[in-house]
This record gives sequence, C-alpha cells and structure tokens, in this order.
Amino acid sequence: MVERMTSAARREQLVRAATTILARGGLRGLTTRAVTAEAGASLASLHYAFDGVDSLLRAVLQHSLTVTRNELSRELPQGLPLDAAVRTCVAGIWRLVEANEELQTSQYELTLHFLRNASDDAGARQYRSYVQIIEDQIRFMTKVDDLPDQRMLMALCRRLAAILDGLILQHLVEPDPGRSRNDLRMLTDAVLHGLRDD
Repeated sequence: MVERMTSAARREQLVRAATTILARGGLRGLTTRAVTAEAGASLASLHYAFDGVDSLLRAVLQHSLTVTRNELSRELPQGLPLDAAVRTCVAGIWRLVEANEELQTSQYELTLHFLRNASDDAGARQYRSYVQIIEDQIRFMTKVDDLPDQRMLMALCRRLAAILDGLILQHLVEPDPGRSRNDLRMLTDAVLHGLRDD
C-alpha cells in the first residue's frame, strides 16, 4: 500500500521543484507542468497546494529565506567583538553561497519577478528579510557592550547586504572563489572602517 503524502510535504516538494527550475531556466521555464514534472506530482496537487504561480513563488522565497536562516544559525559563537561577529557572519553567508548556488540564482529570479509583477512590496520585503537575517546574526554573536546603536547597526547591515548582493551576482556570472573571498574581506574591512568614521 502506497502512503499518501501530507499536504505540507507535497507543498515542500513542489517548492523545491520550483526552486530547481528557477535556477536552471529562469521564470520562462517555470510552468505548472514543468514544476509538477520535476516534483513527480500531478497538476491537481499543485492547484490544490497553491492559488497560482505567484503564490508558489512567494512560497519559494519563504523557503529560501528559511533555508538561509537555518543554515546560518548553526553553532554560532557568542560574546564576540563587533568586528569578529561581522566577519563570522559574512564568512558564514559566503560558505552558503558557495555550497548552494542554485538557491542564490533562484533568489535573483524572484527579485526580478517581484519588481516587475507584484502589486505589493514583495521585492522590498525580500531585501528587508536579507538585512534582518544579517542583523539577527550580528546581534546574537556580538557582546552587548560592543553593539552599536540601532541606527548604526542597521546602516552596517544594509551595507553588508549590498556588498554580498553584488559579489554573489559577480560570483554567479564569473566564478573565481579566491578572488571573491579576497574581495569580500577587503569590502568587509572597508565597511567596518566606515562604521568607525560614522
């Protein structure tokens, strides 16, 4: 007797399939038939799980943010000086980038989709989520008396998100791990130096 898949498991299966398709062929390749074929599911199961493609894409974004947060939250040190916490955070994000380029590519596809098609601020919320993940990491690792005030901390996190975004895109287009890590170190140094000057 074949066990029936729970609705939550089916949704996750479809989200993973959509993530793969986004990374492999972009939004043009993301059809309901392509997603169900990748997932080994029926069209009816996709229509039951999601209201439409936009609903599926929002679930893909949420999944990617959850994966990112969970991966980065493993075995974090605490009580670090701010500089060390920032470097640890950035290094962790970069390890995730190198380990899962498919996830990064699909996130860029989602950004462009939400910029062009969303009737709400989905694209802005996507980027706020990236900044929030960075802030949460730094807050968790940094010793309390070394944390800057909220305004400075948010400026730091936005700058780090911008640096990472640019370097990730460069890495995807023209991979050179050594160069990317070196650029990341230099740019992180520059951001930390700029924070002291603010």
